[in-house]
Amino acid sequence: MNNAYDWLRARVLGGISSINGMIYTRGMPIDCDRWAALGCEGWGWRDVPSYFKRSECNVRLAEDEFRGGRGPLHVADTRLTNTFDHHFLSAAEAAGFFCNPDFNGAVQEGIGLYQCTTHNDERWNAACADLHGGNPRSINGDRENLNVLAAIRMRR
Repeated sequence: MNNAYDWLRARVLGGISSINGMIYTRGMPIDCDRWAALGCEGWGWRDVPSYFKRSECNVRLAEDEFRGGRGPLHVADTRLTNTFDHHFLSAAEAAGFFCNPDFNGAVQEGIGLYQCTTHNDERWNAACADLHGGNPRSINGDRENLNVLAAIRMRR
């Protein structure tokens, strides 16, 4: 069978974080430990939380056991909620589901509103966090040791 599929790609600075839904959810501890068991040294759960914390600038949950508050990746509560969201969460909680205010805290399962990678109501992708030095209009921020060369070759 010779089926061809088109896969969504992000050939832009920031990669897939430039076109995704901006939901900020870390990997689960069991996944990280599985990667470490498969030979990916330094990717076990006891290794990665410090990197998450160091990279994160969480508006609501800044600087606690699980969250960072001074990193380059801005994380904030979604501002686009409606009445139905809250009715749905109330109904799910009444049905016995665990209401989780932080999917990246001690427990990742449950129901709740996700946090997003946004800052000042704008998308905050990997390029904003890692390349632009906090200025999304700049290519290399204030870094003299960084040059970004973009070349796009489209193949079909």
